[in-house]
Amino acid sequence: MPLLLIKNSFLKLVTGLYILLYMNKLDDLIAKHNWNLPSKCPSCGGDLYINSSHTIIKCANPNCVSKLLGKLMKWIQKLEIKDVSTATLERFIKEGYIKEGIADLYKLPYDKIKMLSGFGEKSAENIRKSINKKKEISLSLFISGFNIEDVGELVSDKIIKKIGATKIEDLFSKTSYLDFVTDGIGDLTANKFKEGLQANKSDMIETLKFIHIIGENKMGKKFENMSFCFTGAMQYARKDLEKMVTDNGGTALSAVSGRLTYLVQQDPASMSNKSKKARDLGVKIISPEEFLQMVNS
Repeated sequence: MPLLLIKNSFLKLVTGLYILLYMNKLDDLIAKHNWNLPSKCPSCGGDLYINSSHTIIKCANPNCVSKLLGKLMKWIQKLEIKDVSTATLERFIKEGYIKEGIADLYKLPYDKIKMLSGFGEKSAENIRKSINKKKEISLSLFISGFNIEDVGELVSDKIIKKIGATKIEDLFSKTSYLDFVTDGIGDLTANKFKEGLQANKSDMIETLKFIHIIGENKMGKKFENMSFCFTGAMQYARKDLEKMVTDNGGTALSAVSGRLTYLVQQDPASMSNKSKKARDLGVKIISPEEFLQMVNS
C-alpha cells in the first residue's frame, strides 16, 4: 500500500507527530521510494526522528507547541470536556495562559479570558464549568489522558491491575519497564509506558492537585475476577464495551484463552477462530445485548 501523500507526503496532526499510513515499516518505504523526509519540525524547528517502532516521525523538542496542543486535546477528548475546542486551546497557548501542560487547564485566568475578543463572560464561565465538571476519575483514565504513545485506558488498566497500583506513585516507583510487562503488553509497549510516565511526571503530579483519583472502593466490582473478549462486527463501539468491563472491576482481553470468562459476539453461531477456540475451551459465548443486561442488572 503506498503512502498517503498529504502535504509533502505527510498527514500532519496537531499532536506534533507525523503519522504515516503504511503496511511496511517506514524505513523500508523511504528506501523503496527514495523519499526525502524533512529533518526539522515545521511547528517549532526542532529535530525530527523516527520512533522505535519505525512508524511515526516525531519532534524531539519537548517544548514544541504542537506537541503541547496535542497533549491538551487528548486530555479534553478522554475526559469528554465540552466547550473547549482546538481553536480555544490554541488561543490560550498564544495568550500565554497555557505553557506547561494539563495542569494549566485548571489554572486558567477566567477574569482575563472573558475580556478576550470572541469570548465574553458567558463563554468563559461555560469553559470553567466544563473543565471542572469531571474531577474524579480512575487512575487508568488519568494516565491515558496524557497522550503517551500506544498507551490507552485498557493498556493502563492492565498494568495497574498487574502492579496492584492505587495511586500514581505506585507506578513511578517501578525502576524497570519489565515491571509493566503483562498479558497482551510486551516489552515495547511496557517501555513506552515507563518512558511516558517519566516524561509526564511533573505535569501528572501538578494535575493531581486538581484531579482526584477514584480508588477501588469507589469503582464497580460487578465483574471482579471476570474477563471478557469482544469479537466480530457489532452495533456497539468496542472500546465503550471494554470500558464498561474495566469500570466494573473486570478485565478486557484481546484473545481467547483458558482464563477467559465470556466471549462476546453478535452472532452466537459464528464459526470464527475465536468462537471455535472458545467452544473448545468451554468459554461461555454471549451477545452484546446479554452483556449489557449484565452491566445494568
